[in-house]
Amino acid sequence: MFSIHLECPHCGGQSDFNVINLTQYASKDPVPVGQHKPHLSVDIQDGNTKTKAYAAVSCPECRGPVLLVYELPVKVLHNVLDAIREKKRIYTGPLPRLLHSYPEIEKPISSEHYPDKIKAPFEQAQKQIREPDNEVAAMQVIMLCRGIMDVALKEIQTNGDTIYKRIESAREKGSITQGLSDWAHHLRLEGNNATHDLGLIGDIEEARELVEFLRLFLEVVFVLPRKIAEKRQQE
Repeated sequence: MFSIHLECPHCGGQSDFNVINLTQYASKDPVPVGQHKPHLSVDIQDGNTKTKAYAAVSCPECRGPVLLVYELPVKVLHNVLDAIREKKRIYTGPLPRLLHSYPEIEKPISSEHYPDKIKAPFEQAQKQIREPDNEVAAMQVIMLCRGIMDVALKEIQTNGDTIYKRIESAREKGSITQGLSDWAHHLRLEGNNATHDLGLIGDIEEARELVEFLRLFLEVVFVLPRKIAEKRQQE
């Protein structure tokens, strides 16, 4: 048995993916048209010759398919193949070098201009919305987004002892537009519902919309002002 620990590009879960087959990549130049003489090609390899190999695996959590591209010495390839064929045997040798995986893992959006307090939580929210049709994850993401927005509002020195008042303060100061204010109140209400109604069923598409809104919100209140200030300093 041969397995590799990966982050699933579909659901974002960290799991051990069992490799059930590994296929060596091989190619040779085509024979030129009109050439009638026998075309002989000799490829000499030893155990240390590096080669590419491909493996198709599926996520143990969501069953999403993933294609892996490895580079490894020929002798390691043979040892891995032996371990795959002998299911009771666990491969413990040197690991092949993973070159690529398809689909590629989508990295969470972040910015150096975000306050440190919200960087990790926002990355977590983006990872959780990759879980397909997960009602629990949807509720967690909505509550997390509400909390991130509240911290962001406090960071830009808004007035008020409630999140409602802080949203209104940000709008009155011109930190956010009326449209962003409306969406912020929508997130506030959805977050309240998710927090206080444990029987509420989460909607992953709604959670994804709120994460996208939060990305735009953070761009407007943190990233754009800093970029504008830096641009003016250069002029």
